[in-house]
Amino acid sequence: MTDLTSDHSYTPGQPASPGLNGEHPSFADAKDKAEQAEASLIAAIRDALDRRTQEARRWAADRAEVAREAVQERPATAILGALGVGMILGLLASR
Repeated sequence: MTDLTSDHSYTPGQPASPGLNGEHPSFADAKDKAEQAEASLIAAIRDALDRRTQEARRWAADRAEVAREAVQERPATAILGALGVGMILGLLASR
């Protein structure tokens, strides 16, 4: 079994080992990276939200067009359906 501690020269009280570029990372650098990651994540979430919003608007417009066509093709059925839904809601509200 390999002794992992023998390859490292860290002792308590010393700073952590240098980063890949040989320099010790500073708190400001870490904070800047975290802020950049946060900004990138927020931008990605906003883009995804914008895409979903546009998709929902297109879907709603398509469904409204389908409903409009159905009412134009069968107005009596639409009226009776609306009346039935209204009666059910009225009965539920009166409880």
